[in-house]
Amino acid sequence: MPEKEIVWQCMIKDQYIVRVTRAGLFRGLLTVSKAGRAVHRQQTGLRYDAIFGPWEDEIAQWRAVATSFVDTRRNE
Repeated sequence: MPEKEIVWQCMIKDQYIVRVTRAGLFRGLLTVSKAGRAVHRQQTGLRYDAIFGPWEDEIAQWRAVATSFVDTRRNE
């Protein structure tokens, strides 16, 4: 099975990998992983299908969602 196209990714708190992968036309999947295990998944939109990469406001939104999720976890 081919790997899904990564539209954007970052690391939070040196432990969590946040990735947005293409899930279809104008659709993505935001995944937060820790130690190789997905701990949060959420559907997201991709404006203009992110042909040339995501928009800055999309990145800010994804980062805010992921940071909020990570901040609510307690030493897991």
